[in-house]
Amino acid sequence: MNDMYATFVRHALAPLDAFRQGSDHYSILKDLRESQYAAPEKLQEMALAKLNRTVRYAFEHCPFYKRSFAVAGYNPSDILDEESFRQLPTLSKRDIQENLADLRSDEYSDDDLIANQTGGSTGEPLKFYLDKPRAISRLAATLRHDEWAGYRPGDKVGLLWGAAQDFADDTSLKVRLRNKLLDRTLTLNAVSMSTGVMTDYYQKLCEFQPRVLLAYAHTVYVFAEFIRAQGLKAPSPDSIITSAELLSDEERKVIEEVFDTEVFDRYGCREVSIIASECESHDGLHVNAENIYLEILKGDRPAKIGETGEIVLTDLENRGMPLIRYRIADSAEAMDNSQICDCKRTLPRIKITGGRVNEFLVTADGRLVAGTALTIFLSTKIPGVAQMQLYQKEAGELTVRVVASDSGIDEAALLEESRSFLGENMRISVSYQEYIPREKSGKYRFSISEVASEYIGK
Repeated sequence: MNDMYATFVRHALAPLDAFRQGSDHYSILKDLRESQYAAPEKLQEMALAKLNRTVRYAFEHCPFYKRSFAVAGYNPSDILDEESFRQLPTLSKRDIQENLADLRSDEYSDDDLIANQTGGSTGEPLKFYLDKPRAISRLAATLRHDEWAGYRPGDKVGLLWGAAQDFADDTSLKVRLRNKLLDRTLTLNAVSMSTGVMTDYYQKLCEFQPRVLLAYAHTVYVFAEFIRAQGLKAPSPDSIITSAELLSDEERKVIEEVFDTEVFDRYGCREVSIIASECESHDGLHVNAENIYLEILKGDRPAKIGETGEIVLTDLENRGMPLIRYRIADSAEAMDNSQICDCKRTLPRIKITGGRVNEFLVTADGRLVAGTALTIFLSTKIPGVAQMQLYQKEAGELTVRVVASDSGIDEAALLEESRSFLGENMRISVSYQEYIPREKSGKYRFSISEVASEYIGK
């Protein structure tokens, strides 16, 4: 698409906005563009140096790591390699929930940190913090990975998304003006995907004509099936970036056929942002290795090539609240990284594996509601939720499985908030659990619906 205004934004407005905010993300982006082609041994050397700095800093400034690393026999004078690093204990979501204050660095005040929270891919809500420089480096990494899909600042983007905290307040004149002039984003809330909603979204996308569509993977598949079932001609962006949900080969094929464009899959999480993304070769996902140290473990050992294991992450840049050997409860397949990708980028690659972690829910009036967005909303909105899963056996009914903290939960508020998404006629019950078991893949599922597939495309 020829968009001269996008060029103006990219080369003038966006850099001016970065200067105004005192952000050096464009400088970091320039470095990332170069390092993605660095010799693998140089990337490994850089990662281990950052890893040692991160561990040493956490030991000296975070009480939680001071205790846990000392028990493991760590000494700040130690120089860790990959093997000795694996001797350090892993960090679970429950560890974060129960030790939030002690995971924060003693060098940072509340004003120095940015608070965030997530429902988590396992349905366990947690709060976390990042320092302001880390927020900037996360933005730079996102821009680098966006470029692989042909998306650059100034391009018009359609956002088919369900996380409410990612939506700007579009009632503000300042926000609307910024979006018009700089961000150029059409935001479509993916929580409810009824026929009426999808018809409206289709019309808006046809009018807006985004260069790129960024969407929940399964949600854009549902949208594609609807467009095909209605016999409509889909808008055709230059690319579609899918994320947040596992993208199956079958869903990719449908999305690409309906929208007549290329899909670039992406893997990330709110706690560390971009983890890995597809390049134009579509042969695995390149890890954001300058910022994230990623392990794939089978038990306590590294997974072999072609073997699926558990993902364990270390954020190499966040000093405000370091996340070291964080078990995110996702799985991936280790790839042979001695073979350089056809795109010539030397960043290591992984394949995302495992079953889908959420499905749509069907309301009493036949609407489709994204289980991901609803679970995250409820688990962060209702105090006392330690873990949550939504289960649906029939359309119009829902069982909310809850693991409650010792303080308990406000069940009336839970039911009220649920019906605000699903409708007053929805039959909802709460089932209290001691724990919610994992799938064979090692994940919990946000939402399990036994009837959603019957409604896709309708």
